[in-house]
Amino acid sequence: MCGRGKLHAQSFMPNTTKSSTGEAGWIAALHRLESIRELLSTPEHDLPMARREPLEAEFFDLQGKLPTEVFVAVRSRLAGDQPLIASAYGMRCGFCNLSMPRGDHTTLLTGDEIVRCQICGVVLYAGADERQRVASARAARESKRAGWRQ
Repeated sequence: MCGRGKLHAQSFMPNTTKSSTGEAGWIAALHRLESIRELLSTPEHDLPMARREPLEAEFFDLQGKLPTEVFVAVRSRLAGDQPLIASAYGMRCGFCNLSMPRGDHTTLLTGDEIVRCQICGVVLYAGADERQRVASARAARESKRAGWRQ
């Protein structure tokens, strides 16, 4: 069986407990899954079996370590070539660049739930720069309010 066929034939179970690595862990895992998927999509004559088999094993191992809600969100995209994850920039999806509802943006910043773009379906995350930008804006608003109270 060719290496590409193995990706579709094996089954696995996602992690059903809360991730011990937290949000940063599953974000890194999704980025690694995307890079492995890209490598495995190369023709077999360009990627020797000795290199392909460990990558396939890592691909399935990473999927099994994802929290259930993250796995469910990306399951349909794993076999294709669509991106799994994108960073949000402001209130926009980092992949399709369309606006997201304010509630989704707030949820994204709190990290309480998985947020998917309503248009393209990628899992969104707030990068450190986005969290810092929002924190700075909040601090500026609080400072302004404190000035009004005096």
